[in-house]
Amino acid sequence: MGGRAVFVWSSYAITISTLLGLLVLSVIERTKIIKQAIKQKARVEKIMAARQAKRAAKQKA
Repeated sequence: MGGRAVFVWSSYAITISTLLGLLVLSVIERTKIIKQAIKQKARVEKIMAARQAKRAAKQKA
């Protein structure tokens, strides 16, 4: 490589490590978002159930 092997291989290493870092961070962020969505869905279902129970109680009264 004409004496430039150190620079070439180090640039490959930096590029690959950066891409792997981005991949890891993306997977972690995706996991967080999915967990938040599941929590939000459960919260909304709980609120809707409470509203239905309240309406049912009003209709019985």
